[in-house]
Amino acid sequence: MTQRKRSLIAGILYLSLIIPGPFAFLLIPDMIYNAVDPNQYILNNMYLIYIWLFLDVLIIGIEIALAFLLLKLFLPVDRFLSQVAYVLRMIVVGVMIINVVYLMLILIGSGTNPIGFVDLHVDFTFVWQFVFSFHVLVLGIIMIKYVKTLWKYLGYILILGSVGYLIDVFNHFILDSLFFTSVGNLLLIFVTLAEIGMGIALLLNKATPKTINTSI
Repeated sequence: MTQRKRSLIAGILYLSLIIPGPFAFLLIPDMIYNAVDPNQYILNNMYLIYIWLFLDVLIIGIEIALAFLLLKLFLPVDRFLSQVAYVLRMIVVGVMIINVVYLMLILIGSGTNPIGFVDLHVDFTFVWQFVFSFHVLVLGIIMIKYVKTLWKYLGYILILGSVGYLIDVFNHFILDSLFFTSVGNLLLIFVTLAEIGMGIALLLNKATPKTINTSI
């Protein structure tokens, strides 16, 4: 497979995450937590857990494919950084698999407190978000260091996005501050822009230097 084709497929996969991501990470948890009785809401709407499980598994599949494609794309550019990015993304996948287990435990009826498993799922989402922030940081460094066109500035947006992820994580586990919630939300806008921008850059084959031309 050529690098151009890898870049195209990676771009499609990157942009495809825009669809399941908000539902799995935001909408479904919010629906549960906004209920008067979250436990009863879960028991009365088990289909949501099935949908959530499907979305999580779908995202995991996309992430595994993306991790491999990005490794192959950036390996000729910077072997060390590309391997670091790959390992970080696969750690994210590992944490996501743990979250799948929590949803399965709800479905098989382990315990009478399903919201407890939802809480764990949300907490572990922030755990993988912590790891993912460093993956995004590494991608940003690669873009800034090696891309010589205007697309290199996408690297700075990626780095801002990684900071947004970190603030969001620390605010969830430690700070619980309205101020840092606002700052994190502002920086998470850059996360969205960076993710979309990275997808477009990959689609257009702009995320790697033109001097690199290999079909490994």
